[in-house]
Amino acid sequence: MLLMAVVALMLLVILKYLPVKHTTLIEGVFDRKEDSSDFYERVIAFWFDNQCRECIEKNTEEALYGQCHTSVPAQAINLDSGIEPQNGDSIKIIAWKTIFGRTVVYKLVRTNFADEFAVPQLQQEKDEWEAYGDASDRRNAMKRGLGLEEYRQAEKEEEIQYATEQLKLSPEEVVEHGYNKIPQFMLPMIKKLVKELGRQPTREEISAEHKRDLADTMECIRSTPIDESYNHECVTFRHSGLYNEYIATSASSDQEFTEHLAECQQCLSNITELRERFLKSESPDCLTFGEQGTIRVTGLEPENRKDHISKCYHCWVLFRQCEKEHLSGQPGSECLTKDNLHTIHTTGEIPEVSKGHLSSCLRCQKAAEKHRDAYIDKVIPLPKLPKMRFKSIRAKYKNQTTT
Repeated sequence: MLLMAVVALMLLVILKYLPVKHTTLIEGVFDRKEDSSDFYERVIAFWFDNQCRECIEKNTEEALYGQCHTSVPAQAINLDSGIEPQNGDSIKIIAWKTIFGRTVVYKLVRTNFADEFAVPQLQQEKDEWEAYGDASDRRNAMKRGLGLEEYRQAEKEEEIQYATEQLKLSPEEVVEHGYNKIPQFMLPMIKKLVKELGRQPTREEISAEHKRDLADTMECIRSTPIDESYNHECVTFRHSGLYNEYIATSASSDQEFTEHLAECQQCLSNITELRERFLKSESPDCLTFGEQGTIRVTGLEPENRKDHISKCYHCWVLFRQCEKEHLSGQPGSECLTKDNLHTIHTTGEIPEVSKGHLSSCLRCQKAAEKHRDAYIDKVIPLPKLPKMRFKSIRAKYKNQTTT
C-alpha cells in the first residue's frame, strides 16, 4: 500500500509539471508585456491591440479593457526563439500545458496576422463610422424637420457662418483654409495663432498648437490637488438648482439642503460668496419684475435680453430660478395633453394645433423633444459608437481601405 501511495504521489508530481499537449494561447498584434499576478502566483501578461484572431473569427465584440490579453506563469519556460516582440508586431504564443491545464512551456512565433486582418478590420471600422454618421445625420434631420440633403447643406452653411463670425473672415476665406471643417472648440486657438503669427497658420502649426494645448491641460489636471472637502452630497446639491434658489433669495424651500448648509462650512462659504456676487452685480439694466414674470410663464429668455443675461451674473441666476419655477409648475390650458404627447411618441409629428404654443413654452418643448426622441430612437436607432482598431499599425494599412 505504501509503495502504491508513493508511486501515485510521484505520478501526480510528474503530471503537475509534464507538458502533455500544446495549443495556441493567442495570436494578434502585440501591444505590451508586463509583470503581473493572478490569485496565487506571479505571471507575465501579454496585451494585444484590440481583438485577437479568435475574437475576430468568432465575431466577439467585447474584450476586457478593449484589448485581448493572455498570461503565462512567470516560472514557465520560454523556448527562446530569438523574438523580443515590439509594439505592432504580429505574433502568436504557443503553450505546452500539463494535464491540469497549467502552462509550463511557451514560445513566441511571428505570423502574418496583420497582413491577413488589418485591412478588412480597418475597412469595417470605416464602414461603421460612415453608418454612424449617416444615422446621426438622419436623426438630426428628422429632429429639425428637414430632408437629409437639406440638413447636410444647412449644417455646412452653419459651420461656415460660425467660423466666419469667430475668425472675422469672409465665407470664402473660411472655406479656402478649411476652418469650417475644424472642430468649433479649436477656432479660438486658431484666432490666437493668427494674432501671434500675423498670418493664417498652416495645418502643421494648428496640429502642433493643439498638441501643446492638450499637454498643458493634462499637466494642469495632474498638478491640481484633489479637494477632499467636496463630497458627493455637495456636488449633488450644486447641480440640483437649489444653489440658485438660495443665491437669489438667501433661503431654500428644501429642508435637507438647509441642514446641509448648516453642517458643511465649505458649501456655506461658497454659496455666501456667490450670494454677495449676485447682489453686487445688480444694475438698472437687469431684468425687470415683469420680464421675470414672463420667464416664469414661458421658461424662455426674452429675445432682446439674451446678450445681457449671458454677461450678467445677477440676471443669469434670476433667469435660471424663473426657468426652474416654470418647469416645476403645472401645465396651462394650451399645453400639450397626454393625447398630444402620445401622437408625438408614435408618429414623431407635432400636432398642428400645438405648434404655435411650443414656440412660447419651454415645458412643452422639453416634453415634445423627449417623446420625439423616443420615436426617432425607434425608427432610426443610433449604432454603437465604433472603436479604433489596431492603433499601433493603422497608419501602415489605412490607405489600403476603399472609399
